[in-house]
Amino acid sequence: MTDNESAQFKKFEDNWKPIQHSNIIKEVKGDLFEQNNYSLAHCVAADLRMEQGIAVDFKNKFKNVKYLLDQNPKPGGIATLFDDKNNRFIYYLITKEKSNKKPTYFTLWKALNKMKTHAKENYKYRNSCMPATKSKRHRKEPQN
Repeated sequence: MTDNESAQFKKFEDNWKPIQHSNIIKEVKGDLFEQNNYSLAHCVAADLRMEQGIAVDFKNKFKNVKYLLDQNPKPGGIATLFDDKNNRFIYYLITKEKSNKKPTYFTLWKALNKMKTHAKENYKYRNSCMPATKSKRHRKEPQN
């Protein structure tokens, strides 16, 4: 983690509680895949095995794993698909190297920032949905 990344992440941590309770993030109950007016996002490993949880649903619904792997995703980055049917992006937030490793809040934060940049560059795709990240596997400090 560079000094600049460390300072940015610290600022994010300090401001997280106010962001949670603002209109920036809105929690909605329902079927994520029925949100056709929103881009979708979820967390995966760089190996893109997607063998557990909602990742299996993404893999079965959107397929194209080879195309995602060809993007050479790294932890803290993203891989994207465009869903022509619903005119939206599908974001794969890369939060860890391997499926059997643990993600970190730092790699999640970096991936979310990459998604934000991508959405800004594709200005009509700014709204996105993702499943709640309540996993005990996310850790504040990087895991070796």
